[in-house]
Amino acid sequence: MLNDGYAKTYLGLTAKAPKKTDLKRAKEMQKFAKEQKLSKKERNLFKTRYQLDKKLGANEHYLGNGTTKNMAASPDGPKLGVVETFTYDKNPQTLGVLEKQGTVKRISLGK
Repeated sequence: MLNDGYAKTYLGLTAKAPKKTDLKRAKEMQKFAKEQKLSKKERNLFKTRYQLDKKLGANEHYLGNGTTKNMAASPDGPKLGVVETFTYDKNPQTLGVLEKQGTVKRISLGK
């Protein structure tokens, strides 16, 4: 569901959802899925990805390959945006703790 293949499917589905449709409401989500003729498996994938999008930010621009879509891309420019990781941890740590453990290293981008 967070892979590059499903990212395209999710983008297509979210683009088809009418602006007035509130997919957070179960009945509206079911109605939309039925209109799109999604199988039970496809409905579950869409519902789960939608929930991740709204709760955690895995939106339609997250490509599932570690990058986001470059929204300012020109025809001859780069197609991919920034590198982005998506980690869901049941016991998250702060960057300071992770840095002390040697798990992450911060790199200064400023002066």
